[in-house]
Amino acid sequence: MKHRRRIQIGALVIATMIGLYLASMGGDHQVVGCPVSGLINCESVLSGPGSVTMGIPLALWGALWAATGLLLPGLLRRTWRVRIGWMWAVLGVGGLIWAWTHEILDGHVCLWCSVMQTLIIAAAVPSDIWCFRARRDPFGNTHPAGS
Repeated sequence: MKHRRRIQIGALVIATMIGLYLASMGGDHQVVGCPVSGLINCESVLSGPGSVTMGIPLALWGALWAATGLLLPGLLRRTWRVRIGWMWAVLGVGGLIWAWTHEILDGHVCLWCSVMQTLIIAAAVPSDIWCFRARRDPFGNTHPAGS
């Protein structure tokens, strides 16, 4: 579990940094390391119609999601960590679906966005800390997580 948590923390830190970088670019500038050719065009993705939700760039939403994932385990008790953690993971996957839909409809792919999306999957999906795992008491009885 320690290795999974370390991987999750690393993925969340890098995703936060990439999200902040992409949000600061906002489609106004050429994104470093992202060519502007045919299918791959970060500038088009970051300035497209689906790149801003409720007045906030989608990349910034991703950065906020990742930063929240870094803070939640330290702020919440175990019972709330599991409940809120599931909501956190579902929001992350929902954000991925939104981002993928935006890229498909735009007809372009952003390399940095794809890296960030991969890191979000690495952070949200396999982590033990958010899973509903049954635990056993000293007598061998099984209890749901959080009880």
